[in-house]
Amino acid sequence: MTTQSRALVVEQVPQVVTTKQAQAFLIQLKGSMNMKDPGVVLDCSQVCQMNAPLVYMLLCCLEETLKRNGDVKLAALPPAAMAVLNVTGVNRVFEIYDTIPEALNSFLEPRAPRRPQQIMDRRFEYERESGAGRSGSAVEKVAVRSGETNENLGILATATDL
Repeated sequence: MTTQSRALVVEQVPQVVTTKQAQAFLIQLKGSMNMKDPGVVLDCSQVCQMNAPLVYMLLCCLEETLKRNGDVKLAALPPAAMAVLNVTGVNRVFEIYDTIPEALNSFLEPRAPRRPQQIMDRRFEYERESGAGRSGSAVEKVAVRSGETNENLGILATATDL
C-alpha cells in the first residue's frame, strides 16, 4: 500500500477583513498553493468580526483550493463567528475543527472516493395554483421524486438537506 504525501498550509485569518484585505489574503494564499492537492487550514482564532467580506473570502479560498483538487478546513472559530456561519449556511461547505492540530490530523485520514450523486428516495410535494403558471398558492399537489423530471412542470427537482 502506498501513501501519498500532500502539502499542508496553515494560514492565519485576520481579525477583521475588508474587501481589500480579502483580496490581499487570496493573493497570498494562491502564492502558497503552488502544488497539486493542497490541504489548507485556516486558523480563525483571531477573528473578531465575521462580516460579509470575510465570509466571501472563506468561500473564495475554498474555490481556489478546489480548483487544485485540494480542501480547506477551518479551525479555532470563536463562538460568535461560528454562529454567523451557521446562520448563513456557510458552515455546511466547510469542515470545522476546534483546534489546528485536529484540522491538520484530519488530512491524514483517507479520503472517500468521489462517487456520482445518487438519487434519494425522499419525496417532495410541490403545490401550484391551477392556471397560475409556475407560482401561486397551493391547490394542485404534485409529487416529485428527488433527481427526476416532473412532467407537470418540465423542471428538474433537486434535493438539498437543510
